[in-house]
Amino acid sequence: MAAVQMHCTGCHSIESEGFAAPMDPSMAVATYGVNPPDLSTAGLIYEEKFLAAMIKNPAKAMKVDHKFDMNNPHPMPAYDWMSDQEIADMVAYLKHIAPSSITAEQAYVDSCARCHDMRYMNMTLFGKKPEFGSKQDELKFDIAVADYKDALKEYMGKVPPDLSMMFGSRGEHWISTFIENPQSHLDGTSMPRVGITSETAELVIEYLERSADPAKDQRNALGPWVLGFLLIFTVIAYFWKKSMWRDLH
Repeated sequence: MAAVQMHCTGCHSIESEGFAAPMDPSMAVATYGVNPPDLSTAGLIYEEKFLAAMIKNPAKAMKVDHKFDMNNPHPMPAYDWMSDQEIADMVAYLKHIAPSSITAEQAYVDSCARCHDMRYMNMTLFGKKPEFGSKQDELKFDIAVADYKDALKEYMGKVPPDLSMMFGSRGEHWISTFIENPQSHLDGTSMPRVGITSETAELVIEYLERSADPAKDQRNALGPWVLGFLLIFTVIAYFWKKSMWRDLH
């Protein structure tokens, strides 16, 4: 725990353990180019080997070492000077504090939402867009998101796309392989390998599917009522037909 506090909480929050983010998202993205993630669920959503590799050499672990060099280092420093045991202890701590499960929405937020918005789900780069008491407050929020995107564009080369229709346009297989290795689809892309577990990937894809077809649950819930109505209408029509044609046979 001491190693995590010493080396991680200077940039990352661990809200589940009471460690607040040292900067708000706007200041963090202006400083680092991207907002460092909260580590509360890191031990659950990321593969154990990926976490260890990430601590040792983040640019290499995320397959973006083509973008960084000595003159342009990755925002997260490499801890390759640490022993394998020290890194293993840090990973063990992150796994220890992680929850046993998370929702599909939380999996998406922790894995993707710092770079991608999703307007069909009312999801911004700051998380779910809240209800505002005044138009002025909403405009302040929208301006903060726009400023965040400007800083992210400078870091990534362009603003990462809205993912609302990604499932509908690309499909499950493309998304799952892209998450695992973006370079295999877009050579030279600035998007890092995400390194999440297969279970977390399934949750993220489930949330993307829900965004691409937000009325699916409502439609599925309505289906049995429609079938029931058709059945009752068929029975009523049958007996009405018998009543109307009885004297003609």
